[in-house]
Amino acid sequence: MTHSSLHIYGIRHHGPGSARAVLDALELNPPEALVIEMPADLQTALYQIGDEDLYPPVALTAYDPKSVSTALYYPLARFSPEWVAMRWAADNEATIHAMDLPSSLMIALSQNEKQQLDLKPNASKYRRVRRDPLGELAKLAGYADRERWWERTFEMQNPGAGIFEHTTEMIRMLRESYPEATDAECKLREMHMAKTILGLQKQGVDNIAVVCGAWHAPALQQNMLRQTAKGYAAAKRGLRGPKLEVTWIPWTYERLRSEGGYGAGVQSPVWYGLLFDDPRSAPEHYLTLMAIELRAMGQAASTAQVVDATELADQLAELRDLVLPGLDEIQEAALGTLAEGAKARLDAIRKNVESYRTTGRVPENFTSLPLQRDLETRLKSVRLMKPYRDMERVEKNLDLRKEKHLEASQLLCQLLLLGIPFGSRDEASLNAKGTFKETWTLHWQPDFALSLLGCHVYGTQVPDAAAAALRARMDEESDLASLTKVVDLIILAGLFDELQDVARRMREQAIATVDVWLIARALPPLLRLVRYDSIHTRLWYSAVERLTYGNKTHPLLAGWGLRTLVDAGLIEQKETSRYLRLSLGTGSALSGSAMFVEGFLYSSALVLLHQPMVFKVLDAWMDTLEPEPFRSLLPALRRTFSQFPPNERRKLSALLQKPEGEEEH
Repeated sequence: MTHSSLHIYGIRHHGPGSARAVLDALELNPPEALVIEMPADLQTALYQIGDEDLYPPVALTAYDPKSVSTALYYPLARFSPEWVAMRWAADNEATIHAMDLPSSLMIALSQNEKQQLDLKPNASKYRRVRRDPLGELAKLAGYADRERWWERTFEMQNPGAGIFEHTTEMIRMLRESYPEATDAECKLREMHMAKTILGLQKQGVDNIAVVCGAWHAPALQQNMLRQTAKGYAAAKRGLRGPKLEVTWIPWTYERLRSEGGYGAGVQSPVWYGLLFDDPRSAPEHYLTLMAIELRAMGQAASTAQVVDATELADQLAELRDLVLPGLDEIQEAALGTLAEGAKARLDAIRKNVESYRTTGRVPENFTSLPLQRDLETRLKSVRLMKPYRDMERVEKNLDLRKEKHLEASQLLCQLLLLGIPFGSRDEASLNAKGTFKETWTLHWQPDFALSLLGCHVYGTQVPDAAAAALRARMDEESDLASLTKVVDLIILAGLFDELQDVARRMREQAIATVDVWLIARALPPLLRLVRYDSIHTRLWYSAVERLTYGNKTHPLLAGWGLRTLVDAGLIEQKETSRYLRLSLGTGSALSGSAMFVEGFLYSSALVLLHQPMVFKVLDAWMDTLEPEPFRSLLPALRRTFSQFPPNERRKLSALLQKPEGEEEH
């Protein structure tokens, strides 16, 4: 086998110049097999790369169904060298092979490192700080940011296939000068890569192209393969990872940006896409996008300004000895032309350009997950499929008197119970007096797809899974306020069969709660439930009745419960008066009686104004109080009466001034 049968293309992940160079190299020397720096256990998913309905940006995701939080993401954009190479291979009948360390072992390595740090809390203090070789080169070239240096040196032009020989030699020298920069994990990964390549050669594959990160390129050259692969079995001994599932999920430019956590120094995917299409015209096209956004903001942006900005960017690049203007030059040129010197306007324009939510697409038949299929069926039924697919932030107004709108609202609430906030309700909707108008902000994000995968443990249909997730949540809730908040969401989600069990848990928790502040926190969500008078009212008021008359119910909550029953017309004046006398009698603690009154008169004096018998009971109770006990209760009574609306206080004052026996008609 000759040395020329193995071609190593060391690239920068998501580098547009690297992608163009890889494409040139593959066209110049078509391989029989393409080997990619992707985890080996993702191999099966790579067979789907040729499907035309798989459109980037997308991500391959490896996850443990038992611990979804440990998932690994491998995003690919249309300007990613790996994506370009794999699509070329699919179109030209070259086999594709994943050569990196399996992602299950990647997770095991991460867990082992965390465990070691947990056992030795101060271990990080004694770690040797490794110097960054590429960062050192960047400093020599006058750059503080290694990514910006690499971008300007290698990505902002069309370097051609010959660039790989030079970058590999550069990295080889850096690796020799900075041996500590290649850590144990990197070495283990390179062992697996070399082992994979040697295995293909042993099978008789004669012409192999390898696309990998530039740092790995020297270790994978033909003359280094056996040395690199040596010791792999011993190095991975004892390393055990979980069994992972693999799936494709849509991705977005927003998540690909470096600050999104899954980029590779990608400051602007929009800019990188333009560089990949045509480096020479990229500055002009980016400035045109800025002008379009400026016009959308209602401000003037002429063609002449775009021309001036383009020329200024070119001049800045020439002064700085650059092949092409970069984002820095474009921003400076736009500041003096399109933004007319206003930094705030420039920031707003660029933010709008970078918010272009280029979203990938994954064929529906790529997933066999029943819960996801059920969700997509329901989203289509209630006409929410577009925001789900586009991953764009949109506002949706719902009229719950319409059947499909009600189903849409219930579906969004069911997703909230599953921990997937596809939609958030406007605060005005939450506090509105009416219950048939809702405003939702919808925004499906890539991570939600993974969260949905984890929800399969609850069921294969969204309502059933939401109910099961609710029951699991109930087992963890320990305070009354949390339980009462959940009731509101249950009703909105349409999971009425779960109400009886939750009501039972609320009753048990209310009986066990002795902290008045915990009970007070539960009152607002309880009061909001009054809005849903037509939904399971009998069940609700039955629970309130049991709560009110419970022997161990806190007086504040018992008073509120009695008032709720009075307002609903479920208890007569005579019974109200009798129960008040019992609760305020001589056998009751004075502080408990005051709390009962506070709960009973919560926020309104209407019960006193319209039910004379109740008024007389409270009036008689206050008459029995001695001066000293009365003074001790005065702060609580003032707090209670201060909540009454002004007109109710005036009427109550007038009622108190009437001669005994005279009634208001």
